[in-house]
Amino acid sequence: MGARLALLCGSAGLAVLGLELSASAWLAWVHRLPHLPTEFPRSAAVGDEVSLVVIGGSSAMGYPYDPTISIGQIVAWKLEQARPGRRVDLDIRANLGRNLEDMHKELATLRRRPDALIVFSGHNEFLSRFETMRDAGYAEAPAGAFLHGLYQLSLHSPLCLWVYETVRQHRLGGPPPALNHHLLIDVPAFTPSELLQILTDFRRRLEAIVGYCEQIGAVPILVIPAGNESGYEPNRTVLSARVSQVERAELTEQFQQARALETDDPAQSQTRYRSLLDRQPDFA
Repeated sequence: MGARLALLCGSAGLAVLGLELSASAWLAWVHRLPHLPTEFPRSAAVGDEVSLVVIGGSSAMGYPYDPTISIGQIVAWKLEQARPGRRVDLDIRANLGRNLEDMHKELATLRRRPDALIVFSGHNEFLSRFETMRDAGYAEAPAGAFLHGLYQLSLHSPLCLWVYETVRQHRLGGPPPALNHHLLIDVPAFTPSELLQILTDFRRRLEAIVGYCEQIGAVPILVIPAGNESGYEPNRTVLSARVSQVERAELTEQFQQARALETDDPAQSQTRYRSLLDRQPDFA
């Protein structure tokens, strides 16, 4: 009996291991890194020109300010000032709404070895994948400490991540929600596994691009995208999944009370707002 049980456990373990390895291989293939050129024709190099390539989204193109003063154009201008007589060949490959995965694939079309590569990406990693009206909620993580712990453990399993990704791609949606119809305390637009997948892929591609630059002798210039968060109202504000529904309802009611006092008693309204911030400092 003991031998049969051991055989059953061993067979089940091997089967799970096989599934995990297969899922890992499939995910690696689906999200594989592009094959980038490492050899370039000599005729592409023109004298003492400096080749400067820029990849990213609209910010790398100069929006929302002016497409004629993008980061690539400013760098090219200052380089030509610093080295008179040496022209900079500027190749802006950035495009509206593109994420780092899109730009990584775009590098496969390079026909000239860049002397420097500006990577100005990060704004569109979520906006390019999810609609702003999408409500993912917290449904992916089951309730209960034990099940929630198992779910967190599943985020490290290639098989589980493959299942989550497949379900997302083939899930039938219900009626479309009303445009811009959000609650004071909203739900996330993406699930925890989606967040993990996007962040992991972003880091992986960024490291691959830097490694590619080192391989071909180009200087990588990584720019952290600037954000004017204080100049725009949040289109969605969420709290941690650990905050209960009762606490959310209390916070909403207290927020509305503070808002009602703004005109008649602004000092008291401000005091209540500060009290809410002390309780939930991450609430936008």
